[in-house]
Amino acid sequence: MGVPNVYRKSSAAIATYSYTDIAAATGIQIYYLAKTVDLTVLTPNAIYSNTVMTSSTQNYTDGTFKLLHDVDFDITFNLAQTTRGTAIVNIPIGILGVTAVKTYSAYVILKARHWDGSTETDLASNQSDTIQFTTSGVNEYKYAMFAVDLDLTTPKLFKKGDTLRLTVEYYAKNHNAASQGEFFFGHDPKNRATTDQDDETFGDEPSIAEFHVPFKIDI
Repeated sequence: MGVPNVYRKSSAAIATYSYTDIAAATGIQIYYLAKTVDLTVLTPNAIYSNTVMTSSTQNYTDGTFKLLHDVDFDITFNLAQTTRGTAIVNIPIGILGVTAVKTYSAYVILKARHWDGSTETDLASNQSDTIQFTTSGVNEYKYAMFAVDLDLTTPKLFKKGDTLRLTVEYYAKNHNAASQGEFFFGHDPKNRATTDQDDETFGDEPSIAEFHVPFKIDI
């Protein structure tokens, strides 16, 4: 008799991560924030974003923080997986002070959310530091690269078809009357420098934004 063939059931695909934290039994996946023509996405691939930044011009006089940007970046999972641990978001923001001898401030609030197609659930939220500067002349810049932690230590199962969402809320303030400012944040996985039609630019400053997400793994 010949030796019988034994066919084993194929094993599930092995997930790969950007790096792992053995002590915490988590795999860390880096997602880049980016925009396509129609979408705002979280992607594991270093694509060219359709636009390098999101920006707006404001010229208000009441001296209070205003919400200027509220943008959702999404990724939908094809396999079930569970977030667990501390997530880190690196996000660059900038201010162009158009008017001389005026003061400007800005910060972002970042929110990790679960979206199942009908219900949005907040998982974690945190506020960055605040940047502030006073111009001595016209068209002066201030930049910051923030590192913001999000507490995802309570495990959250994402089923197949569920969406992980990172919401970026950008708040800014003109401290003085008639002080026009331009406020922006970067989201280009290729980290390009750029200047748009309103003269905002990241120049030599980073324009890349990353979301480091911890997933539960069996070690």
